[in-house]
This record gives sequence, C-alpha cells and structure tokens, in this order.
Amino acid sequence: MSLVIINTRLDTIPLVPQIAKLYCQIWREPPWNEYHWDKKEVERELLENLSENPTFAISVVKKSKNNEVLGFCWGYAVNKIMMQKISNTNALDYIFGSNLCLGYITELGVAKCYRRKRLGEVLSMAVISSLQKQGIKKILLRTDKKAIGARLLYESLGFQELDIQDGTHTTRTYWLLEE
Repeated sequence: MSLVIINTRLDTIPLVPQIAKLYCQIWREPPWNEYHWDKKEVERELLENLSENPTFAISVVKKSKNNEVLGFCWGYAVNKIMMQKISNTNALDYIFGSNLCLGYITELGVAKCYRRKRLGEVLSMAVISSLQKQGIKKILLRTDKKAIGARLLYESLGFQELDIQDGTHTTRTYWLLEE
C-alpha cells in the first residue's frame, strides 16, 4: 500500500469533502456515538480554519493511487479564553502560566480498517511538529476515557493525562505534552 502524508494547507483543500465524510463516520462510532455531525458543516469549518487560522496545522494520510483519505489530524494555537470555551471550565488556566497560548489538538481520526498501523502516530507527530515549529511549547488535547486506542497512543507520544474532566463531556479528560 502506497501512502502519502500531506502536511500543507493548499494540498489539503481538494481533500476536504473526503476528510469531512470520514470525520462524520468516525464520530458516529463508540465511544463517541455522536450522530449530529453534518458533512457540509464540517467541510465549511475545516475550509474556514485552513484559510483563516494562521496557526492551523493539519496532516492527512491518503492512498496515492486513488486519493482515498485514510486519516487526519489537526490542531491550532489557543489562548486561555478560547480554552475555557472549548473545555467549559477554567480548570486548565494554570497550564498557561506565562504563555499567551498553547497548542490544542482538536481532531485525530483514522478509518476503521487502517487502525493499528501507526497512522495515528504519524498524523499526530506531524501536527505536534508543526505547532512546535511555531514556538508552541505545550500542547493539550482531550479524549474519552473509553477511547483506549487513543489513550495508549497519546501516552506513547509523551502526553500526560491530567486529572481534569471536560466541563460539557464529563467522560473526556485532558492530556498535556510539554516540550
């Protein structure tokens, strides 16, 4: 299987419909079980981030022959107020310290039949590297307590689970990576 990793915004734009479709499929799976995601809305938000957010970092893996998107990961810089809105809590404020912003990996997804092939690791590392090149020293993410595969991946990448639950999704906890 010949794979291509894309880490540039411009090259990602033609793949946005496929990314949005895979995104919606993944969020319908356990432990998320979220059926409210709309493909067109995901496309719109992703295109908006790709064009307007200067810190937005994205990595996509696809098959080279048929352009099938197999996985994605993205993140961006957040300040304390943005993180309060995302997490619906101020429990993460202390992590900012003297930093005006830190990185937040908001999405990681790999098509079901391609999991456990290290694609999540490759995608995550590409986004982490991109954020670190922008001078970001701390990176946060959240995942569900039942997302065992994701939790094992984040631990292997050096993230530490924080004893902080999301204010809205109480089965999700936050993880921190410090350079």
